[in-house]
Amino acid sequence: MQIDGGKVLVESLRDTGFDVTVSGWTKSSEEGDWYLYIASKDVDDHGLADAYRMVYTTIKANPACGIDPFEVKLVGYQNPIARDLLDIRGAGVARIATRSRRPKLGHMSVEETYVYAP
Repeated sequence: MQIDGGKVLVESLRDTGFDVTVSGWTKSSEEGDWYLYIASKDVDDHGLADAYRMVYTTIKANPACGIDPFEVKLVGYQNPIARDLLDIRGAGVARIATRSRRPKLGHMSVEETYVYAP
């Protein structure tokens, strides 16, 4: 359900003009919780607070996506997490999502990552 809901949220954000460079769910090794990471140029261009406002507004407008706002983590598109998500996703030639068990995402220890197709 999280995977489908995250996809709906990401598509809704893109429909509003919000940049989603790359996105995916990551299970933290330390907490054991899943978080939807969204890397965006809007974080760098407009600031983290404005970017989160846009995400929260989109979540409120799409309650069927079932995403808790506290499950969403925004990062700039040049953040090491963003670079690793892009690396996992690859060139984006294949239009399918990618799973990874790589132990690190940026400087964070993770158990598993699911990256959406472009």
